[in-house]
Amino acid sequence: LKFHLMPAHKQSQERGQSPKQTVTMASSCESLDDFACRFNANPKTAIADLDPRVAAQRLFEAHPRIDTTLLGQLLGGHSETSKGVLQHFPSFYKFRGVFVLDALRQFLWRFRLPGEAAQIDRIMEAFAKAYFEQNARSDDPALQKNFGTSIPSWVHGWYRRQILCVDSATPSSKPSPCCIDCGSFDRVICCHGCERVWFCRACSRLAVRRGHAVVAKIGYGRACVAARACESGGELPTHIDFDRDGKNHRVFRSLDHGRYLESWQPGSPFASQDAIYVFAFAFIMLSTDLHNPSVKNKMQLHQFIKSLRGTNDGANLPVDFLAEVFENVQQNKLAVHSS
Repeated sequence: LKFHLMPAHKQSQERGQSPKQTVTMASSCESLDDFACRFNANPKTAIADLDPRVAAQRLFEAHPRIDTTLLGQLLGGHSETSKGVLQHFPSFYKFRGVFVLDALRQFLWRFRLPGEAAQIDRIMEAFAKAYFEQNARSDDPALQKNFGTSIPSWVHGWYRRQILCVDSATPSSKPSPCCIDCGSFDRVICCHGCERVWFCRACSRLAVRRGHAVVAKIGYGRACVAARACESGGELPTHIDFDRDGKNHRVFRSLDHGRYLESWQPGSPFASQDAIYVFAFAFIMLSTDLHNPSVKNKMQLHQFIKSLRGTNDGANLPVDFLAEVFENVQQNKLAVHSS
């Protein structure tokens, strides 16, 4: 009897498989420990014959055995292989319903960011794409109308906590209410619906699209109810006063208020993928500024708010959201897993 041994790549061709598919199948049988050792020894050869998605999955699953610096260099690399792996790598994270700062920290925990701006740019763009796809909020018809005007889906859940800032133009001044939409101190007026948040004259025209009284003067909206409930420790107010046609009105708590509050839960405040990309870059810069000992003049909250005006697809990010981000970054330094 004679046995004719056929090379593996020819066997795969006989079965209609390409040599690369055969290598990928063999690599999938390799233990994560062995893969991590090969990657840490030579990243290029470890993933050379792998499909980009398979390589990304193996790199994700092999954490924390993967060298964080080498992984960061690979994800930020300029080669087509690196770009292909980066395109798939963020998709293995579970970002659905996760606060964007927590998502960013989870994302950056697995590798060390490279120093080149173009590399960071591509990495943040990949994160923005994955986060937006998993957290895009559709416009619920039941929540769309307030006094006949539609409210964008990204507004829901925000504009309910007034922020006190020190004007960066006059650092010696005391903290005072700034516009909850743009952060301006210019001629701010209190919303007549909830009497809790403030709008500047220009943004008061958008108040109804932010869930508050029309032009901050007439009626009240879902955000008004949430603002009152937020201040009272989560309990609904017994009544709410508002002006209409020059007359004072008082409405007592009803089932409508309960539905308003239930519908006004915080979610993703981003209108587009580009907005997340710009924000992610701002987060990196803020973290560096606040926690780098060589930076003497630290960025202030009002400066951070001002730097992001108009970046949410032409609109502003909610000021109460930005204040929450600033406080979080101020208290918690950005960390990366050390291998």
